Amino acid sequence: MVNSLGKAAPTSSTNTFDLGLALAGAISAGAYTAGVLGFLFQALNEWEKARTEPTTPGHRVELQVVAGASAGAITGALGVVALAHGMQPQEFTAEERENSYRTAARSYQKFRCVLPSLYDTWVTRPRLVDPSGGSIS
Repeated sequence: MVNSLGKAAPTSSTNTFDLGLALAGAISAGAYTAGVLGFLFQALNEWEKARTEPTTPGHRVELQVVAGASAGAITGALGVVALAHGMQPQEFTAEERENSYRTAARSYQKFRCVLPSLYDTWVTRPRLVDPSGGSIS
């Protein structure tokens, strides 16, 4: 098979699922998408670590492209840059665990985030007021 540039396109193994993500725009969707993207990367990382276990499917999943509109494009770009720095899981503090949603079994998600720079961009840094207490011009 030949791609649009006239070069041989890579062939996909039958044990590989190729993914492409199309991320929606809108500011609030960017924050939501960042969380989903971080969780997806965390899940794929855990799956990759477990792939050699007999109860885990042995196929691979490869993310081929990330595209988006507006905040989706920004989130995709920031997510890929954050991923290039490697997974950096940050666990919830004891106070955050105490105040978090739990199931009847009192379980909770272990990590606040695995891509801190992506989390900081959409959760920590956005402000509606000047951090010093003054008005924003």
